[in-house]
Amino acid sequence: MLSTYPAAWLILALPFASAGVIAHVRPFRRLAARHHRLTWMTGVAGLCAFAAGLIGLLPTSWTVPAVVLGGAVAGFACFWPRRRDDGGEGWRRWSFAPDDDQPSPGLPDTPIDWQEFDRLRAQWERRLRAGG
Repeated sequence: MLSTYPAAWLILALPFASAGVIAHVRPFRRLAARHHRLTWMTGVAGLCAFAAGLIGLLPTSWTVPAVVLGGAVAGFACFWPRRRDDGGEGWRRWSFAPDDDQPSPGLPDTPIDWQEFDRLRAQWERRLRAGG
């Protein structure tokens, strides 16, 4: 199919190429980080226009511009801002919101019983040697 329709492969690779260009060109990366909501929504709209043009949902006169322009900005849909390092309070898209009623993960307030740890470790090593 590559030899039969070489332009089709270039068109299908356009959103991926767009994401690569955005990732490697510093002004585009800064734009995606500074205006994240706007650029992400633009990328999703571009991806929808790209898909609609490929599927044939648009009028014939709009197909080529929608595929080319939509594919060119579709790469912005791949970028999220870096996670803030605020002790786990900030959560990202596609993850669950933190529950306030659950205890925070960490070490319990009870001290570690090292004698029990050594006893259990010795039992485990004994079973390993006996079975091995």
